[in-house]
Amino acid sequence: MPQKEKPISAKKESEQHKIPNPISLGLSFILGNPVNYTYLFIGKTLLEASPDGSSTLSKTKLVGQTVVVTGIVHRSKGLKIYVLRRSDNKDFYHGLPQIYADVPSAIVAQELSLL
Repeated sequence: MPQKEKPISAKKESEQHKIPNPISLGLSFILGNPVNYTYLFIGKTLLEASPDGSSTLSKTKLVGQTVVVTGIVHRSKGLKIYVLRRSDNKDFYHGLPQIYADVPSAIVAQELSLL
């Protein structure tokens, strides 16, 4: 019995939320809309991007921005925090040139999606 093909748009949607393995430098993402008015896995500092921190980033300035992974910070217990910069090399706002993110968790929470 032949399997039915998914519509092309459904395939694209599922591929956007797939976590790339490995996440490397130069990988591009689009910042999504956070569910709770603040980002859970994206922050201004390394502490805010960790699972224990709370972010103070304004979602209104970030939604829809294209970002690129420019660095990887190895934290304790094997946690990796990724340094993200805008793809056009401009600041996010108020002199903030980079943000930090737990990329795999942010993809699952739909705060980031693959470009």
